[in-house]
Amino acid sequence: MDSRRATVLAALAAAELVILGLIFSSLRGLAHRGSAAVAATTSSSGIPADVHTTLVTSRSPSVVLRDGNAHFHISTASAGNVRVDETTTTDGDVDGVRPLNVERRGTNAISIGRNDEDFEGSMHRDIAVVVPFDATIEVDDCASLDLNGLSGSATIVCTGDQPVEISNQHGNLQVKNRDGRVSIIHMGAGRLEVDNGDGPVELSDVRTDFLIVKTDDGHVEGTGIVAGNGSIQSGDGNVALSFGSGANVTVGVDTDATVTAVPPLQVLRIGDSDSERQVRFGSGDGRLDIKTDDGSVSLAAAGV
Repeated sequence: MDSRRATVLAALAAAELVILGLIFSSLRGLAHRGSAAVAATTSSSGIPADVHTTLVTSRSPSVVLRDGNAHFHISTASAGNVRVDETTTTDGDVDGVRPLNVERRGTNAISIGRNDEDFEGSMHRDIAVVVPFDATIEVDDCASLDLNGLSGSATIVCTGDQPVEISNQHGNLQVKNRDGRVSIIHMGAGRLEVDNGDGPVELSDVRTDFLIVKTDDGHVEGTGIVAGNGSIQSGDGNVALSFGSGANVTVGVDTDATVTAVPPLQVLRIGDSDSERQVRFGSGDGRLDIKTDDGSVSLAAAGV
């Protein structure tokens, strides 16, 4: 009797173990299927997670940025690190978006970028980058850009048709834009070069040893300009400059349109053709050549 009872109890225990095993197996399957569903939901949007990261650097790192669909917002801080914060919003479904790569290149260089040439859909991407004051910036591609407070040099290339805005720049600057407005406010450095396709160029309180501005059809406007030497060229756009205190420059003007020079600027002579003028401001030590095919040229002193 006791042996039969023991056998029954053993069988019941075995059955309970089998049932428990089936329950645990079922729960693991549910958990696995649940995590797979979350992953599928996350990836179905086609947008990788935004990047928010900080990389420790020296106080003068080299930073390269490249994203033809990004609006870069670059600011400066004294700390020896580079901070990257990305925000992407979409209008409907977007496919083919690649994650932003933020990586070190050597001991003191940071690369921030991606290539989304093949993505489909409507998307707006802002990338805020905080760099040390003395960083060197190179932008290989962007939709638009604003940069404030850099002491190091910067090379900017944007292939979008939106603005490039730079303020408080204290290092050499080179900007190439396609069609959007280029605005530079408060700059003091050795060299400034701007090539702006069909877009306008606006300069304010720019003091530089060498100034080159080129635009196919856009207007060029400048206030408070002090330039030792250089040239300004526009196909059909007007050029309007006012010179700041301390400017000593002779301006050579070549245009088929009107030339206006407001005293204390002096018109020195008319060249061999009606399109040529020379205008002097101050002692006239430097040389700035202005050429526009059909645009008018007006020159004045700031505040006059």
